Amino acid sequence: MKSNEIKGYFYKHKNEPLSIIDAIDKAEEYISEMREKKDMETIPKYLKQYAWEYFREVKLDEEKLKSLAIYVIDKIYRVTAEMTISDVYTKSFYAKILPFFWDTFQNRGIDVFFIVDNTFNNDGKFELIIELFSLSGIAVVTPNGDRNLEYAEVEKQIKDYMAPVRMIMYIERDDSVNYLDKVIEIAKKSNYLCIFRNKPSKDPHIEIISSETNS
Repeated sequence: MKSNEIKGYFYKHKNEPLSIIDAIDKAEEYISEMREKKDMETIPKYLKQYAWEYFREVKLDEEKLKSLAIYVIDKIYRVTAEMTISDVYTKSFYAKILPFFWDTFQNRGIDVFFIVDNTFNNDGKFELIIELFSLSGIAVVTPNGDRNLEYAEVEKQIKDYMAPVRMIMYIERDDSVNYLDKVIEIAKKSNYLCIFRNKPSKDPHIEIISSETNS
């Protein structure tokens, strides 16, 4: 499946992805290697090529594509939430690898609405998640910023992103506002694949929200 160029690069560097999810599971390893080599281009280039060849060669039906999309977006959230270092190499990985996955899923009819309910301390993790997911091409909506947004403002942002069918993440910092039930209702009335996470980042459990338009 892999071209000789891809095989050769990963053979020399002993970090070959053994499956498509390795590009996500090993994100921190790849970012660490980029940082060590002071190279923001090479690993993203070959990982993207690896993913392109995978999706070209492997035939995935709709359910398998959905399962992969769910895994990728939730896993990268968990990786981000546990991240201890964020720098130009981190940002390069998110900006150069992940958009390919989102585009591939959307081109095959899988649009994701990822809803996160968690409590974040004042350690910068909340802001980091928003920054890196935004860099990856996800439209991030949150009521928490310099001021807490009213629900009407949140609803407008979500619907504005839904109009061109952007991949969306909705996330709240804490219980200072709680629009989750209303946001979930928007998700239910959409054509999106809706994922709800309300567990700590180390817990892999999530909930898939049934969309009324797809039921």
